[in-house]
Amino acid sequence: MHIKKIKYYNFESLFEVPIHIKGHTLNTKKSIIISIEDELGNIACGDISPLPFYSTESFESVCENTGDLYGKIIGFATDISTDPIDVISSLKNFAFSSSVMFGLETALLNLIASRKKVNLYDFFGKEHYRYVKIAGLLTDLNSNSHKEISRMVNDGHKSVKIKLGRADIDFELKTLLMLLGFFHNKILFRLDVNGLWSFDEAVYFLNAIKSSDSIEFVEEPLLDYMEINRLHELFSIPFALDENLQNYLLLSGSTLNSISAGVIKPSVIGGISESLRLISLLNQNSKKIVISDSYSNGLGLAPLINLASACCESIPMGFDTYSNMKTDVLKKKFKVKNGKFDLRNICKYSKRINTAKFEGLTAF
Repeated sequence: MHIKKIKYYNFESLFEVPIHIKGHTLNTKKSIIISIEDELGNIACGDISPLPFYSTESFESVCENTGDLYGKIIGFATDISTDPIDVISSLKNFAFSSSVMFGLETALLNLIASRKKVNLYDFFGKEHYRYVKIAGLLTDLNSNSHKEISRMVNDGHKSVKIKLGRADIDFELKTLLMLLGFFHNKILFRLDVNGLWSFDEAVYFLNAIKSSDSIEFVEEPLLDYMEINRLHELFSIPFALDENLQNYLLLSGSTLNSISAGVIKPSVIGGISESLRLISLLNQNSKKIVISDSYSNGLGLAPLINLASACCESIPMGFDTYSNMKTDVLKKKFKVKNGKFDLRNICKYSKRINTAKFEGLTAF
């Protein structure tokens, strides 16, 4: 198999509700849809979609990096019998940025899956779950939080992720304690601080909630993530890392006693191949693994759902960002039922790209 043609298209997804990242408000998210074609005329797509202000990538830098694809990928050849994971691992030599690597890897995997007439999850493991659970998402605590969590419980969600560190710490603590009491034994809480607490703030907050058995884990609790070892010595509360997971694993080696879970965003940390490496390390240390999305359209989300179905325990994944996507590159948006994605529907609908939406858009 070799790559004969490559095309790129701009696409912009609208959010149902604006999102806020590090003081910036976003109403849309820009993507580059990459389309590759092999020597037999088979075509597959991938999504290149950086999340502004969350990582070091900007859309402008990604556009520049994407421009390098043509010279490196046209003529790229591989034996169709080669393990697809080995194929995408070989792309590391090109040193593309994270979201570009993710888009290229998933386009190639989609192309190989099409030729082999299999699904993506077949490349990630011998077994898979048909239904992938999803954790509900609250981007802040407010007067509607009780109502929102009640809806999530009624919709079948088993966990809710709540963003903290964005309002007055005492307000957030008081509100959370009320929610923990009301929803005890109804749903588990994942608290995501995004590294916004000082060590003293973390100790203050965690002391007040440490007796609760409804805390699934506290994610990125500290400004200085390496102090999580010290925090772990004080509390039996489970901790997780997301943005700093790669650095922590690099510095900690095989000693991961201070965390109970790792949150992996493939499009942010270097793609599918890098994600599989982290998954292997976390599995070796018996840690929970949560695959998480960063406001992708359906084309970008589908590989993550396939990955989660084959590589992770049957625990809720971080895919509720998709509920905030008002527009999609797919002809039909994925539906959540009873707090889960049905993998059969994901595999079916992810192949139905609405190419009419590309009309009038710029091809690189």
